[in-house]
Amino acid sequence: MARRSKQTLVLRLLLFTLCAVVVTAYTWFAVKTYRAQWLADRSDQSSIEKAVALAPRNATYHELLCRSMIFVSQESQRAVDECKKAAELNPYSSSIWLDLAQAYYAVGDRQLNDAAIYKALAVDPTTPDTAWSAANFFLIQGDTPEALKQFTMVLREEPSLAPATLNICWQSLHDINRIQSILPPNPDVYLVFIKLLLSTGELDSAHQIWSALMELKTVSDYHQDLFYIDRLLQIAAAIPLLKQAVRDALNGRLKTMPAPVGKSKLWSHPTVFEYLKCRSAHGVR
Repeated sequence: MARRSKQTLVLRLLLFTLCAVVVTAYTWFAVKTYRAQWLADRSDQSSIEKAVALAPRNATYHELLCRSMIFVSQESQRAVDECKKAAELNPYSSSIWLDLAQAYYAVGDRQLNDAAIYKALAVDPTTPDTAWSAANFFLIQGDTPEALKQFTMVLREEPSLAPATLNICWQSLHDINRIQSILPPNPDVYLVFIKLLLSTGELDSAHQIWSALMELKTVSDYHQDLFYIDRLLQIAAAIPLLKQAVRDALNGRLKTMPAPVGKSKLWSHPTVFEYLKCRSAHGVR
């Protein structure tokens, strides 16, 4: 009986010891993980390096360190090593491959830069953000066909990026036909491009895209189209006046008009205080 009690006590002690070891190990792991995340969230390179030391198998920390080395400390070669480690730990992250491409670009390795970009597109071929980043890489490198291919996907999948995308394409290429070729059959995208062209004074190009929009035969909100018609009416009214002003200036007949005398009859929108005053005094809403 005493022997059985002794065995029971030994088993309980062993079980207690095992539980204590497990709890201690779990606590140590939790504290270590929490501290690594806390250090990484501080964003400075020294803290991120400590986070990497605490959690060397965490791809995110290696990626953060890579970015810091690219953009902050400008240690390009070390950045390549960190991004390569991140890619080894998580080869399915397009952002890691794009960061690795940026690191290769910083050290001047065009071949590996291209390989990393295509790897990012391979693991994430349908995300507009990935295509956007890849397109900008290709554009910087002068690979216009590949850049336009990726911008095509951006415009098709994420029309909200149309203003930025079309502005970059127009500023970089200034080729109306090539840019028109990547427009999806979406009236909103066409209208964004027309607004951009009008804002830069490219009237002929704006008219070309407007004509292409009319040929789409898709349903669109006609209210959005009015800005184009209004702009054309303004130009039509302004051109004869401008021609007359030029002729008068050349012939010395240009006259200046003095400012009108008296109280202006132009009305402006009331301020908050004026509104409250009129509502209190006259009941005007």
